[in-house]
Amino acid sequence: MGPAQSAAFTHLATLRDGGVLTSRREWKTVHYRADPARIGRALAGLEVSLQACCSPESGLRSLPAAETLAPRSRRGHPGQPGHR
Repeated sequence: MGPAQSAAFTHLATLRDGGVLTSRREWKTVHYRADPARIGRALAGLEVSLQACCSPESGLRSLPAAETLAPRSRRGHPGQPGHR
């Protein structure tokens, strides 16, 4: 098993432990499946948390939209084309 496959298994296990996925084992194979009801409940909880901490009424200044940010310089890294 390579590093990419190991990372995928780690991510799937994290999502399963968080309740977003369910899993069942068949011999050496583990089948994962999204749990729409739990995903909906998790998103509803996230919405409540974000509204409590980050709504306009909370007094926090919102960040500018991505399209209003100035583009970064693309000079590259040493050894790459475009590096000065």
